[in-house]
Amino acid sequence: MNYELANDAYQLTATVVDREVHFRLRDLAMDFDLVDNPYIYRASVPCDKGTIVAKWLSDVTLEVSGEIMKITGTLAGLKVEHILKLAGDRGLMEERIILHNPTERVIALENFAAGLQRRIADEVGSILPELVSDRLVAIPFRHRPTDPADFDGDFQMADLIQRPGRERRANSSQRHGYFPSMQWASEGWAWTHGKYTLGIFKFNQEAMEFSILSLEPEDGGLALRFGGAGMVAGDPSSLRKIQQGQRLELGVTRYETVEGDYKQAYYAFRAFLDENDCRFPKGFNPPVHWNELYDTPEWNLSTPGNPPGPRITRPITYTKKLIVEEARKAAEYGCESLYLDPGWDTDFGTFLWGEKWLGPRKRFVQEIYQQHGLRVSLHCPLATWMSCDGRGAPNWPKEALQMDSDGNLIEGSIC
Repeated sequence: MNYELANDAYQLTATVVDREVHFRLRDLAMDFDLVDNPYIYRASVPCDKGTIVAKWLSDVTLEVSGEIMKITGTLAGLKVEHILKLAGDRGLMEERIILHNPTERVIALENFAAGLQRRIADEVGSILPELVSDRLVAIPFRHRPTDPADFDGDFQMADLIQRPGRERRANSSQRHGYFPSMQWASEGWAWTHGKYTLGIFKFNQEAMEFSILSLEPEDGGLALRFGGAGMVAGDPSSLRKIQQGQRLELGVTRYETVEGDYKQAYYAFRAFLDENDCRFPKGFNPPVHWNELYDTPEWNLSTPGNPPGPRITRPITYTKKLIVEEARKAAEYGCESLYLDPGWDTDFGTFLWGEKWLGPRKRFVQEIYQQHGLRVSLHCPLATWMSCDGRGAPNWPKEALQMDSDGNLIEGSIC
């Protein structure tokens, strides 16, 4: 039995064949089938003898109601709700995946992949003729400052086969690098076909989640997986430990076709973020800051190479007299706030006011405003390295540290 949805932009058809959910998604503006393969539902779960990989939904049901198509089933012990919405008034398609753990045990996923598929190459890896000129561009950055010089997110379809994907990895000491991968991850992708571009955008306010492109070998060729959801270098971390009874809603994927190239998809992505309140509020007017860091002796004693540990010199190198002089400079330059970089707190990253050398906090803030017309802003680092090398966290009470559900200190939350 076929289940169908349509709006002014897309026609979606779904049916179940031999445990697989087959989709056909036609882009009406492009006059082109974006999807022509079974949907990927895949989860990897560790076991005593290695890893169990679940490749299909069991107990699958499909239903259509209004603008919604819902697919439900079970994957690796998890109940899956897969929801596709074709908004009738906007020419959009949105996709959500919800996982529910109905068991009496924690389900820890090593990997998870869900996505639409489009065959892009034949049995020897040659790109299909209708896709040779297609282009895929990462959104919002084709090349990020941290990317290797020889890597960017701007592909012809053939590049997906010829250039391996890369996953960024980082550790608590700020070191980062890249692992080879079969997938590429960004906040969104722009897929240009002819004079139109499909935007594939991901948004999740609760977890680290990306829009993924991945190669999927199949009988007789190679497919491109896109949309849906998936894990990249262990993220979203919520998938690594799904508690008994927990209901986990992954982020929304939006599909939107625009006329023009990737730049028009960039504008559509910006509007998508605006809809989700990822923008400055109306009337936002942050004060112009004056950073005193480089004009105080504290800077010279905090540069790389100096041993970590309590800054016992702060009562000498970060005195109230020195900082008040910085406030005078800030006012002369027309700044609106005095920004206190490292030195205001009892040690790097403790967030505890250095009353010994600056006096009571409330009085200090009042005097800076009354005498110089300035607000006071504080350096408050929230980074992986903040709790390492004897900084910050060793000064905090145990109750402030990150603990797991069993009350054990999470590795890396303090060094």
